[in-house]
Amino acid sequence: MTPATPPTDTDALPAFDYDPRTRVVFGCGSVDRLGALTREYGGSRVLVVTDPGIERAGHVDKCLASLKHEQLDVTIFRDVHPNPTTDDVARCLEVARERQIDFLIAVGGGSAMDCAKGVNFLFTNGGKMQDYWGIGKAIQPMLPMIAVPTTSGTGSEAQSFALIADADSHMKMACGDKKAACRVAILDPDLTISMPASVTSATGIDAVSHAVESYVTAKRNPISQLFSRRSWRLLSAGFPAVLNNPADVRARGAMLLGAHLAVAAIENSMLGAAHALANPLTAHFEITHGLAIGLMLPHVVRYNSTVVGSLYGQLAADAGLCAADDPTAGNRLADLLAAWVTEAGCPTWLANCGVTRSSLPTLAAEAAKQWTGTFNPRPVDLCLSLLSLLALTVEAAEPVGSTNASWPSFRQNWSLTGVATGSLPDKLDLLWEAELGDQIVATAAIVGDRVFVPCLSGELVCLDRSNGQRVWTYKSVKEVPKNSFAPGFKSSPTVTADSVYLGDEDGVFHAIDRKTGQQKWTFATGGEIYSSASIYNGRVVFGSYDNNLYCLNGTDGTLAWKFPTEGYVHCAPAIAEKYTFIAGCDEHLRMINIETGEQKSDMPLETYLIASPSVMGHLLYVGTYASEVVAVDWQTMQVQWRYSTGGGEFPFHSSAAVTDKFLVIGSRDKSVHAVHRDTGKGAWTFPTRAKVDSSPAIIGDRVFIGSGDGNLYELGLVDGQLRWKYNTGKTISAGPAIGEGVLVIGNESKQGSVFCFGKK
Repeated sequence: MTPATPPTDTDALPAFDYDPRTRVVFGCGSVDRLGALTREYGGSRVLVVTDPGIERAGHVDKCLASLKHEQLDVTIFRDVHPNPTTDDVARCLEVARERQIDFLIAVGGGSAMDCAKGVNFLFTNGGKMQDYWGIGKAIQPMLPMIAVPTTSGTGSEAQSFALIADADSHMKMACGDKKAACRVAILDPDLTISMPASVTSATGIDAVSHAVESYVTAKRNPISQLFSRRSWRLLSAGFPAVLNNPADVRARGAMLLGAHLAVAAIENSMLGAAHALANPLTAHFEITHGLAIGLMLPHVVRYNSTVVGSLYGQLAADAGLCAADDPTAGNRLADLLAAWVTEAGCPTWLANCGVTRSSLPTLAAEAAKQWTGTFNPRPVDLCLSLLSLLALTVEAAEPVGSTNASWPSFRQNWSLTGVATGSLPDKLDLLWEAELGDQIVATAAIVGDRVFVPCLSGELVCLDRSNGQRVWTYKSVKEVPKNSFAPGFKSSPTVTADSVYLGDEDGVFHAIDRKTGQQKWTFATGGEIYSSASIYNGRVVFGSYDNNLYCLNGTDGTLAWKFPTEGYVHCAPAIAEKYTFIAGCDEHLRMINIETGEQKSDMPLETYLIASPSVMGHLLYVGTYASEVVAVDWQTMQVQWRYSTGGGEFPFHSSAAVTDKFLVIGSRDKSVHAVHRDTGKGAWTFPTRAKVDSSPAIIGDRVFIGSGDGNLYELGLVDGQLRWKYNTGKTISAGPAIGEGVLVIGNESKQGSVFCFGKK
C-alpha cells in the first residue's frame, strides 16, 4: 500500500490550540437530567437565571421539577431583560450574594446566559463588568454553570464570553474567560418549540451568521471550520424548514445543534464585521441582535467575497446554490441569506428600524472599536469601510438582493415601498411582447429567469424572462361551466423560494408550486380577493372582500387567524417588524400583530381607502378617496402631514412608491404626484391624458408608471421631467415590475399584452 502523502503547504494546516470545556447533552427530554447533572458537578445552593417569558412558557417549571427531585436549594432570578446591561447583572448579583450560591443555571436565550456569566465574573472575582472587557482577565476560579437554551441562535452555552452592555454608555462589552465556560449544555429540542415566531426568526438568523462568519475569519483553523461547516449544513436545512413548519421538532433539533456547533467554532475562530456592525445598532436603537445581524450579514458577505470567495463557494455548494468554484458563489450566498431574512419577516432596511443617516458616523465609529471586527477576513478600514457597509442598508430597499434583484411581489417588498433594488439599462429596448389571452390589471412578479403574470381569464402564466415563452399555466378552476367565466386574477402574485400565492375573483386563495405550476393548496374566503399577499415568518397575510384580513400558514394553507373589519379589505397588507397594516374600505387604518392576530391600534381616517399603505421607518403613507395622501406615525397613530391634489374628487387607487426623500403616486386627476417625504410638500406633478391607477416603481433616480392613456412613462425622480415613454395601445392599470435587469408591465387589451423591456 502506498503511504498517503503529507500536505506540503504548511498554510493548509495552521497551528491551533483546541481546548473543549463544555459537556453537551443533546436530545428530546434531556432537560429531565438537569437535577442529576447539577448534583454531579457539586451544586447545592443553585441560582436559576431566566426571564418572565421563559417562565410563562413552562420551561422553568420543568427545570425546577428536576432540581427538586435532587433536593437542591433553588433560588430564581426572573428579571433578565433582552440585551442585558450592567444594571441587570447588578440586580442578579445582589440575589446571588444574598443566597450565597455555589452553582448557576441559565434557562432561556442568550440574554439569560450572558447575565448569568456576568454574575459569575463579579461573584467570584469582584469588581465591575468593565474590568473584564476583553479576554482572560478573571484571576479567581468561577462557579460551575449549566446552560439550558430555549432558543436556537445565540449558542451562548458553547462560549466563554458574556456580552453585556454598559448601562451608561450603551457600549456592548464582550467579556471572555475560559473559566466562564459552562460545565454542561443541555440541548433539548422540545424546549424550542414554544419560541414565538419573532424569536425563531431573530435567533435563527443569528445562528446562521455564526456559522457563516466563523468559517471565514482570519483566525479560522481546521477545528473551527469543522464545526462551522457542519453547523452550516444543519442550519441551511433546518432554518427554512422551521420557518415553514414551526412544530417540526426534527428541524428544531437541527437548529439547536447547529447553533451550538457554530458557537463552538467561534470559540476557536471568533467572528467578523457583521457582528461588529450589529452591536452598536442594538445598543443605540434597541434593534434585536438577530435582526441587526440580518441587516448587515448579506452586505458583509459581498464585501468579503473578494478575499474568501472560495470559502463562501463551499457553503454555497453545501446549500445547493452552485458549484463550489462558481465565481458568483459569494453573491449567491448573500442572496440566499437576504432571502431568508425577508422570508422570516425581518427588516432589511435600517430606515425601517428608525436609524437615520445622520447617526451612521457614530455607529461606524463604535463598530470600529468592536473586537470582533479585527478578525474579519478582509480588513475594514475602521470607520470608512464600516460606514460604507452601514450606508448600503440605508440606501437599499427590501429585500436586499443581487445586482439585478428580483421583484417578487406587488410592491417588491413587504413594506410596500415600490423601490427596485437591482439595475436597469439606461436605454430601454422592447425585448419581447406576449399575448396571454385576456386583460392584465395586476402587477407581475419577476424572480430569477421567470416572469409571473396574472390574467382576468383566471390564468396565472409563468413566462421565460429571456424570450416571453410560456413555461407553465395555472388555472383558477380546472373546468369552466358552460356560459360562464373562470374567476379572474386581480391580485398580484407573491413569489417565495418554492411557492406562488394569489387570490381570485371568487374569493379563493391559491398556493402554486413555483417550479411546476401545480396546485399545492387552496383556501376559500367569502369574498373577492384583490389584495396581494405579504409574507411574515412563513405566514401569508392578505385581505378579502368578505371584510376579513387572513393569516395562513404558508406550508399547508391552514388558518392561523383572521381579523374582522367593517368593510372590504382591498389593499395589500404592509409589514414592519411584527405588525401588519391595512387601510380598509371601512375608513380605518389598522395595526395588527401578525404573531397573534390581535389589533394593536385602530385609527379612523374618515375616508374610503383602496390603495395599499407604504411603510418607511416609523411613518406610514397611504392615498385616500378624499384626494389626499396621509402620512401617519404608526408608533403613535398621529397624522404627520396631509397632501392634497388641490381640488375635485380624484381618489387615489395607486399605491405610493417611497424613497428616503420622495413619495410618488398616481391619481385619478390624470397626474403623477411627487411629494417631499419629510414635509408633505409637493415636489412636482406630471400630467398624463387619463387616470393613473398604476402604482409607480422607482429605481435609482427614475420613476416608471403606467396610465389609462396606454403609455408607460419614465420620469425623473427629482424633477418629474419626461425621459421616455412607450405606448402599449391600451389602458394600463397594473404597476411596472423591475427586476433581474428588466421591466415588465401588462395592459388591459383583450388579448392580454405583456411587455418586457431591457437591453438587447
